Amino acid sequence: MSDFAVNVASVDLNEQDNVLSLKGSWLVDATHHPDVWIQKLTTHPLAIKTIDAHDITHMDTAGALLLHHIQEKLLLKNPDIKISGLHDHFQNMLTLVTQELSSIQAPASKSHVDLFYYIGK
Repeated sequence: MSDFAVNVASVDLNEQDNVLSLKGSWLVDATHHPDVWIQKLTTHPLAIKTIDAHDITHMDTAGALLLHHIQEKLLLKNPDIKISGLHDHFQNMLTLVTQELSSIQAPASKSHVDLFYYIGK
């Protein structure tokens, strides 16, 4: 068992200050049930003001992708949400993931010029 597996990723919501605290190892093998976290956070009635990430100890690309996804979901409730305390090298990884995701374009849809031809097939 690696040292990272013991220190799993976790989230903690301080409802008094509307702060979401992120802790632990945000690694692919240390994040358990992120879909449950995201569901609970997006259905929570409070608009979270800050994501406090200073207690994240490790992060890989999967962790950065998860953090990006959480931030995107929370931005729908509060467009002014900020991430604070993220270590520089984790911030660089998050920035890279965000840039890569923003450069992905949806595939072009097929032209329906010959719509009746396809319907007739």
